[in-house]
Amino acid sequence: MMKQSITVTPSILLVIIILLTACKDHNSTPTPLTWSQLPAIPNVYREEASSFSIGTNAYFGLGFGNNDGRYNANATYNNDFWEFNSTTNVWRRITDFQGSKRSGATSFSINGRGYIAFGYSTSCPTNGGLCDFMYYDDVWEYNPNTNTWRKVASFNSISGLRYATAFVINNKAYILTISECLEFDPVTYSFRKRAACPIGLFSGAFSLNNKGYVFLGDPDIEQNKRVYEYDPITDIWSRKKDFPGQPRILPTSFSLNGYGYCGGGYRRGSTFQYFKEFWKYNPTTDEWTQIEDYPGVGSVWLQSMVIGGSAIIGSGYGSETNLLRYDNSFWLFQPK
Repeated sequence: MMKQSITVTPSILLVIIILLTACKDHNSTPTPLTWSQLPAIPNVYREEASSFSIGTNAYFGLGFGNNDGRYNANATYNNDFWEFNSTTNVWRRITDFQGSKRSGATSFSINGRGYIAFGYSTSCPTNGGLCDFMYYDDVWEYNPNTNTWRKVASFNSISGLRYATAFVINNKAYILTISECLEFDPVTYSFRKRAACPIGLFSGAFSLNNKGYVFLGDPDIEQNKRVYEYDPITDIWSRKKDFPGQPRILPTSFSLNGYGYCGGGYRRGSTFQYFKEFWKYNPTTDEWTQIEDYPGVGSVWLQSMVIGGSAIIGSGYGSETNLLRYDNSFWLFQPK
C-alpha cells in the first residue's frame, strides 16, 4: 500500500483554524458580561444623591449637581426623582421629593416602600463668607403605587444627620451616624437607639444572613480598613478581617446572591486617589476578592440599586483625563 502525504500550506492552515474556531463559538455558551451600559438620565449629573429599589424598578434623585457634568460649576441642590423600569430600560421622572432640596441623605427600601432620611443643604452668601448648614431630621416614605411622598417620622440628633450609612435586616433599617446606630421600624415609624458602630460616616455597608456589615470610612478617614459585623439580636459589633485593598471613603456597596460587594470611593492626601476597583465579600470565609473594575467615569458617591440577581450602579463623580466630572451614566452589574 502506498503512503500518500499531504502538504499543508499556510493558507490551508488558516482556513482550518477559522473553521475550528467557528464550530467552537457556535456550540459554546458565551460568557456573560459583568458590566453592560444602561441608558443615562439626560442632563442629570449628581453627587451625594439618593437611591433605592422596589420590585423590578430602581429609583434615583436628590443630590448636588448640574445639567452639563462640569464639576461644581453652577451646581445646586435638587428634589427631582426618577424611576428606571428594568423591563423597558427607560427612565421616567416621577413626583418630586416633597421635602426640602438636599444632598447627603440616607436611602433604603422596605416592604415595597422607599425611604429618604435626613441629609443637608447649605446657604452661602453671594459675596463670599461662611455658608450656613441646614441639617434635616425628617424621614419620608415613597409609595410607588400612588406615586406619592409623605413625611412619616423625624429624629433629633446631636451629630448632624448627613452622610449616614444604612443597611436593612428583617424589615428594619439600621442607620449609622457619626455617633449613633438608629434602628428604624417602618411599621410604627419609630426609632430605637442601638449599640453604636466603631465606624460610621463615609463608610460602606450591606447585610448578609441577618447580619450587618460596615467597613472603611471614618473615623480614620484615609487609613481605615476595618470591617465590623453587627448582630441585631445580641446588639453586638464584632471585628472581622480587614479589607485587603487600599483604604478609602465613600465606596458604594450592596449585597447580592449571598455575597457583599464594595466598589469605587476615593482617598485624600497630597494627591487624591479615585478608585474604580470592585470587591466581592464572602461571609462564610470572611474573605474579599477583587473582581472587574467599574467602567464608568464616577468613583465617588456612586449609587447602587439591586434588582433581582443584578445591580444598577451609576452617577457620582470621578476623574477623567485628570479633570473632575460629574457622571450621569448607569451600568448593569451581573456577577459571573
